Amino acid sequence: MHRAFTTVCSYKAFVQHLLSVVMERNLHLMGHPDLMVVEQTMSQLPAYFQKVIQLKLKMNDITMSLEKLKSRADHLQVEAQSRALAMEERKEKQSQWQRLMQVTMPPPAPENNST
Repeated sequence: MHRAFTTVCSYKAFVQHLLSVVMERNLHLMGHPDLMVVEQTMSQLPAYFQKVIQLKLKMNDITMSLEKLKSRADHLQVEAQSRALAMEERKEKQSQWQRLMQVTMPPPAPENNST
């Protein structure tokens, strides 16, 4: 019985020694500046994650706006080309009309200056 008691006491002392070593190392680690930086960064992760989500949503909005602007620009380009073609057609018709008028009109009669 005495031997079992001695063994239990030695185990107790060993466990207490291990506990004190672990606590000492824990204090050393908890006070380490690099670990404090990591802890601070980890505490800010949810905010960073929310910012990333917001940025992604804004990027999607920008992408959609750009697509709308491209579509509008394409439409305006087609409209400008159509107007330019219509203007060219009007000029051509006017030019043809003027040529026709020149051909069908008799030349002016020479003035007679006899007195």
